[in-house]
Amino acid sequence: MNQIKIEISGDNIYPEDAGEIVFDLTEAQLKALYWDIKSLKEWVMNIFTAKTAQTIKAIVKTEVEKMMKDSLIQSIPNDKEAIVLAADVKSAKERQEEFEKVMVTNSMSEKTKE
Repeated sequence: MNQIKIEISGDNIYPEDAGEIVFDLTEAQLKALYWDIKSLKEWVMNIFTAKTAQTIKAIVKTEVEKMMKDSLIQSIPNDKEAIVLAADVKSAKERQEEFEKVMVTNSMSEKTKE
């Protein structure tokens, strides 16, 4: 059995996400992975790099559209990271929790109508 371990830590990491993730791979799984990728480290880095680039692009697009509609905004920053850091956005976790609250509220409203 082969183990791949990834340590997750940082000041802004959700507490429930912090810690070690361990993947147990059989010889066949590891061989298959190495058939497809040159380096496990490079592959994991590419996954995170691609995902963060994708989400930064989406946030920047949304925020720039908001800025363009706001007559009080006189200039739009050229720095993507600055736009993301200044953006008033909710995490996927926060959005999911809000969605679930709405669904529960709607469900309860429907039941009281019956």
